[in-house]
Amino acid sequence: LVASHGFAELLADTPEDYIALARSLGTDPARRNAIRTRLKQAGANPGFVGNPDHARALREAIEDMMREEAAGGQ
Repeated sequence: LVASHGFAELLADTPEDYIALARSLGTDPARRNAIRTRLKQAGANPGFVGNPDHARALREAIEDMMREEAAGGQ
């Protein structure tokens, strides 16, 4: 969801990456403000509302998780 809205740079793969991201945002006010502005714009125009492609992808992701859980996966 985060990446689909153009904010992939806010995702972290590991706890270490998350800490590095938090430090970066905490020490770079220009970057933080730019992201804040983009988040406000995205919130005002949520692309996932009424978007059949997004709804379909979300449904498929949930169905996949349910199948994995039913099969004993984690």
